[in-house]
Amino acid sequence: MSAAIVVEVRSGEVTLAGRLDRRSAVDLAGRLAARVSGVVQVTNMIGYEADDTAFDPAQVTPVA
Repeated sequence: MSAAIVVEVRSGEVTLAGRLDRRSAVDLAGRLAARVSGVVQVTNMIGYEADDTAFDPAQVTPVA
């Protein structure tokens, strides 16, 4: 999948839009935008294909 993110900035308010493969990438984009000097608010409207942050106990392998 090709990723395309649109970033709009007005008076320190950042809006992110577009689509990425994974939710963790969306979360990272929002956190990185918030760390930029002068940014006072981030609205993350990026969509994602797969939620790789969800915890599924059925997929956990116990370690003895």
